[in-house]
Amino acid sequence: MTLGLAKVIPPLFVPALGGVGLEQHYASWGIVEFLIQANAKEQLDPGLSMAESWTLAPDQSKVTFKIRKGVKFHGDWGEVTADDVVWSHNNALREGSTFWGISGLRTWMDTWKKIDDYTAEMNIQKGKYNPTWEIGMSNLRTHSPWIYPKLAYDRLGETKANVTPLGTGPFKVLSYRTAEEVKLEALPTHWRAPAKIKSMRVIEIPEDLARVASFRTGETDIIEIPNKFINDLKRQVSGSREVVARGSEFPHTMNIGAGNFWALKKCDTGKDIFPRPAFTPDDKHPYIGNPYEGQTGTDLKFDPDTASMKRSLKVRQALGMAIDRKTIISTIFGGLALDDGAISGFVKSDPQWKKSWEIPHDPAKAKALLAEAGYSNGFEFEFYLAPDHIVINPEAGAAIAQMWRQIGLTVKIDSTAYAAARPKHFDGQDNRIWYRHSSIGNIDQQKFGNFGPSNTFDHIELPCDMQALSFANRTEPDLQKRIKNNVDLQDYVSNWYLSMTLYTVPEHWMLSSRIEDWKPHFMPGRYFTAPETLKVKK
Repeated sequence: MTLGLAKVIPPLFVPALGGVGLEQHYASWGIVEFLIQANAKEQLDPGLSMAESWTLAPDQSKVTFKIRKGVKFHGDWGEVTADDVVWSHNNALREGSTFWGISGLRTWMDTWKKIDDYTAEMNIQKGKYNPTWEIGMSNLRTHSPWIYPKLAYDRLGETKANVTPLGTGPFKVLSYRTAEEVKLEALPTHWRAPAKIKSMRVIEIPEDLARVASFRTGETDIIEIPNKFINDLKRQVSGSREVVARGSEFPHTMNIGAGNFWALKKCDTGKDIFPRPAFTPDDKHPYIGNPYEGQTGTDLKFDPDTASMKRSLKVRQALGMAIDRKTIISTIFGGLALDDGAISGFVKSDPQWKKSWEIPHDPAKAKALLAEAGYSNGFEFEFYLAPDHIVINPEAGAAIAQMWRQIGLTVKIDSTAYAAARPKHFDGQDNRIWYRHSSIGNIDQQKFGNFGPSNTFDHIELPCDMQALSFANRTEPDLQKRIKNNVDLQDYVSNWYLSMTLYTVPEHWMLSSRIEDWKPHFMPGRYFTAPETLKVKK
């Protein structure tokens, strides 16, 4: 079976050395596994998990895992023990780690320790218990450390181990060529789920049209596909069909609040952080506002009514109103997207939905706002558009850039690989506008956790009272209070036009007639999942 993807990421199997932002592929291709596994009904199942049981301490200070005996690593690297589990997680958490889930884990997870050969203990930061930790460490989510053999790390050294694909999944790696292909062979037996196919190739085909052509000629059996090609391809390839990439119904968003790092201190530690490197409220970055304009000294007071704040709000409003969402949906997404959704998870059918969260398409008003802000002749800015992200659509981003040009702006698109651009998410380093994504549904869960000041992954900053609402939703027992918190958070972001939802896009896979059966499970993002369930017609 051949799988055609836009990207074959490099092998980065030492967790602390990750950071491409797509490491979930290692699990999605059946190479590695996590400590907790869900069953076909997407229920966490100790009977299928590497941890055959786990127990939360009454004071929520730690979790004790019993490791299943007999789970083998690929090759001659032995059986999984507590040493491997403890090392894998501590390695991901270590100082200087670029593990792709590090920002989220460090908000609640503390160090791990070995109790005995088959017992591991995960410590939880005091008062930071995360009630969704089990799901977050399972195959139903991304950004969790996989289990890698400590023995391989010790014997091969960090550099060689990093490029040596090893795990406990149902497929072992025969060859791995970055940006080209990965050849996988199914294990004859597997402790959890033996594969129904003998082998699988994953090949990189970056261009959408080339990937479609490969499917049309039979070179590939399954491809990730832009929605606009689906109907034509079904007519052209007999017996082909589309399958929704479960869990990938992401609202695409535009973070134009980039560089609006207004916090003076970190909310959790009180550490002085102002000014951030990307706090550049100057004429070259008119979308960045300065609430301390005209103030000097150390006793700064947040003033939402400064001239800089009023100017930047008008510029951000103009950027939002220039975007013709309906045209993008009907053309680039083939009508298979929704003019719906909010960063907080709400959709228009929810009773809490507010009209004020919607942004009208009004290019004339956008031009007028730019003129009021002092930019009747426009300005030049950089727009980061990831060419290789699992959700972001470069064609849609290019269309948005053109819509901005039509209101007189000069847009320079940066299409640096996501792995190279991603580190700028952190520590207030980025003042560029980004095409991003959020997640739909779960209107009562924590949102906006990456909106600074303690975590600037979305390079936008909420004040500490807003941050408190976000983190309160981890532990708040009252459902209505959690929903209200997210309403208030969405109000703040919408009122300041810091980040806006563009449209919600259910992504798809295209399957050839050779694929008899496949049971993908829920996973945030268009990731290929459950390769062991694939059945190919003989």
